[in-house]
Amino acid sequence: MSTTDLRKRLAELKGALALMEADLAGKDVGQDELRELRNVVDNARQSVWTVMQAAISDDYHTFVTGFRLRRAVNLYRAVLDDMTVGRLTIDMPELGSLRDALEDVLGMIPAVMTPAGSGGRNDG
Repeated sequence: MSTTDLRKRLAELKGALALMEADLAGKDVGQDELRELRNVVDNARQSVWTVMQAAISDDYHTFVTGFRLRRAVNLYRAVLDDMTVGRLTIDMPELGSLRDALEDVLGMIPAVMTPAGSGGRNDG
């Protein structure tokens, strides 16, 4: 992405956030909606911070992958919370996709956690 493209996107993002702030001012907004807004903005902030930190890291891919894992854990916990309070229903098409993705990840974890040739676990 060029610097010009980045500046254009930043201006668009600032404008969208300013409009949202104006729309929210003085309105009775539910805690769930505010929490979701906070999560979206925080995720964007964390993603930018991760890319900046990874750029100066000795191992860019390991740094970014660690971030993705932490983010996945947070998302899965949020989904679990939604399940616990009944916000997820069986008719949500994304639920099957989530199940399939989790099964794929769970199937790969033992291979990733076992150092080559050791036969033991690496929880580290």
